[in-house]
Amino acid sequence: MKNTGDQEGGTFTLDVLPTDTAENVREKIATRAGIPIQELRLVKGSAKEELDEIFMPSHGDELRIKPRRVTIKTPLDGAVFQVDIDPDDTTKDIRRKVAEETGMSFEDIRLVM
Repeated sequence: MKNTGDQEGGTFTLDVLPTDTAENVREKIATRAGIPIQELRLVKGSAKEELDEIFMPSHGDELRIKPRRVTIKTPLDGAVFQVDIDPDDTTKDIRRKVAEETGMSFEDIRLVM
């Protein structure tokens, strides 16, 4: 059993076997939480490294779900697009990615959360 935090800060419990890989765990979370597998990042405990390939669970492990992609809506024309982000991205990194995705000038981009 693993306690898993969802994107809204809630938790749920999964049955995870010692033989489960990170991909198996992602599939279980996707089914349970309705989050597409390709958008899931699993982080164990307070570690910053993402769990890939092999996953060796121990009783009571807590996993956090991190979004890989954010949806951004431009205020002037209402255009909607998605940008892939990393937990370590700075505001400057995100602005650069938005500029690349939209063709907007980096200097003109303001992020409001």
